[in-house]
Amino acid sequence: MNHVMTRLITGFIVLFWLVMNGLMVQTEFFKQPLFTLDLPPNYVIQTMFTHGQSSYLNVLQSGESIGLLKLSPTRSRTPQGTYVNHLQFETSLNLPFQTTKERIQSNGFFELKPDLSILKLAIRTSLPKQKIEATLAFNAAENHFLMTLLTPGHALRKWEGKPEEILTIPELRAYGLNVISLNQLQTQLGTSHIHATKTLLKMNGNAVEVFVLRIQHSASLESSIYFSQLGQVLKIETATGQRLLSEGVDE
Repeated sequence: MNHVMTRLITGFIVLFWLVMNGLMVQTEFFKQPLFTLDLPPNYVIQTMFTHGQSSYLNVLQSGESIGLLKLSPTRSRTPQGTYVNHLQFETSLNLPFQTTKERIQSNGFFELKPDLSILKLAIRTSLPKQKIEATLAFNAAENHFLMTLLTPGHALRKWEGKPEEILTIPELRAYGLNVISLNQLQTQLGTSHIHATKTLLKMNGNAVEVFVLRIQHSASLESSIYFSQLGQVLKIETATGQRLLSEGVDE
């Protein structure tokens, strides 16, 4: 297998591992002992589903636009009188890879309980130029994931089991990934702290009051997500340096 293909497949596996790892730690994020709060993070995120406003974000890397992200939150009633939160997403990114840029397209959905714990998810990611497609599905009731990977010259590959078993996928070692470093990353994610508060964000030259979630991954790594009072995502600053901006948000 050539070097390019190896790197791409490795990236997919790491991405999926991070998603599933997030499933294992996300419930911990909403337990009160982790936070010193001005606002409950749960309340801030719930505003997205209460008002159901879609978000369109321009993705910037080093000041250059590399793609778009669309988030569409909705809420539905169940026959039992409770409700389920739904979050659909679509993204298209042009990422540098060696001497060229590679377009990566993703879409999917999350189904969440009222307490924001995950019921189901489905994610599809493709690299059209390389003719690679990967999918991930997870059902919390069954505690079961199904991951597929289709690459040129290979039959469709499938992996399934419990989320924690992703670390046992042979490709993690075959493609030279350091499982110890992934376990260290899991520990890092598991000890993240989230602080929710109100702040001011400049939009069209005016200071607007917004909600912000600050996720402290470590002493030197922090991500921030800014929401309007109606739950629309206005700005995201990632720990790895990307910035996602809604139209009208001043850089």
